[in-house]
Amino acid sequence: MNHKTSKSNGWQMADNFDMSALSTYEKHWLMDTYVLTSGLNAIQNADCQLGVIDETLNLLSDEEMMAFIDQNTHTAWIRQIYHLVDDTPVIYARTVAPRVTFEQNQEALLSLKTRPIGETMLYGKKNVKRSPFFYRQIHHHEPCYQRAFTTPDHPKTLWGRRSLFYISGDPLLITEVFMSTMQHYAKPMRAHHEST
Repeated sequence: MNHKTSKSNGWQMADNFDMSALSTYEKHWLMDTYVLTSGLNAIQNADCQLGVIDETLNLLSDEEMMAFIDQNTHTAWIRQIYHLVDDTPVIYARTVAPRVTFEQNQEALLSLKTRPIGETMLYGKKNVKRSPFFYRQIHHHEPCYQRAFTTPDHPKTLWGRRSLFYISGDPLLITEVFMSTMQHYAKPMRAHHEST
């Protein structure tokens, strides 16, 4: 399992990541390793949902190709979703499955609908391994993250994290970008931690 490629284009592991620029809410949400949907569902008096933006076979971005450098692939199944709290998008997430991963897991991936991929396919599964989290600042001009910059305050940068999963050895990349609307929600008191 090669974690070095996940550090490309500024992505860094927590041990090398400068957290001094993070606000309190960003530290709470970005750096903890609880199951994200569990954390959102633990927000008091909030209605949390998952909204699918699209699911398509598409070209990888340059940095995604570097993450899958051992796969020698240019196309992937890409799923873009929002995590919503009270109908407001708070987290943009992008799942990228190279063609071989998609072909081996097509039925499960296409049947996700509005279910979270982590709890449905990844966490607690004996055939799934996971890399550490990698972190960096995401800029508004980066094409594959445009959906994260849709809030009225028009931020120039946001913080993101990503990790590689391996389903029976086949890689899958998940990136989460924490939108500026996330600042309205404190860290939940109780959430289930990831077991993968």
